[in-house]
Amino acid sequence: MRGRSAMSANRRRHGRVRARGMSLLELMAALIVIGLLVAIVPPSLNGVSAKWQLRGAAQDVEAAVRRALNEAAATGTPTQIVYDLDDQTFRVRSRGETADVRNLPQSVRFKRVRFGRVEILSAAASVRAFPDGSLDAHEVELRGPDGLFLSIAFDRLTAEARFEEGSDASE
Repeated sequence: MRGRSAMSANRRRHGRVRARGMSLLELMAALIVIGLLVAIVPPSLNGVSAKWQLRGAAQDVEAAVRRALNEAAATGTPTQIVYDLDDQTFRVRSRGETADVRNLPQSVRFKRVRFGRVEILSAAASVRAFPDGSLDAHEVELRGPDGLFLSIAFDRLTAEARFEEGSDASE
């Protein structure tokens, strides 16, 4: 009983008891804020997405080199990594057999493969991985949209990969 009398006293003081929930005005304001966020956020994420695709492609290339090194060590014979700059694919070839052919993401392209001062800009470039864990020193340059690039340089003796990324706009 006491609860009802407190409620009726509250009604007398304030005129009415407010129902729980949101008013139409509050709901419209929330929808406008959500609409603005949906319009603003995706375009700002496009650059981030392109950069992550470029990094993912570079990690796939590094994984192919590691796979070739492991295959060479396991078989005791040199293994090849073939970068096809025309088809934008790469693959590992061991004892004449080709493992799975990997495609670069649609927005990522091979720009060049460099062996010292020699640059391969088209056709296919082949790199050898040896059973002792070394490989032909080379650098692979990948290009993404908006002038983004990522170079992967592989050391001859240790096969360690060094990554360098940037943008043509920053040069």
